[in-house]
Amino acid sequence: MLLAIDVGNTHTVFGLWDGTACKGMWRRSTNPAETEDQLAVWLKGVHELSSLKLEIDAVAIASVVPQMDSSLSLLATRWLN
Repeated sequence: MLLAIDVGNTHTVFGLWDGTACKGMWRRSTNPAETEDQLAVWLKGVHELSSLKLEIDAVAIASVVPQMDSSLSLLATRWLN
């Protein structure tokens, strides 16, 4: 599945796409101070609450907040392989 992340100035939206349909979508406040570890814990939690398996094959990130880029890149490589 594809994890699409849209980072805006006030909110960040995470969407899970299986190739045919959106399987989940979660919104949170954009916080440039958050680490990749904090984002991973939050992401794992919302997946578990949604009863979805965390089977992510690819990550696409769109961001207008450059301060988030490093944490999101590390989230993708370190925690999502």
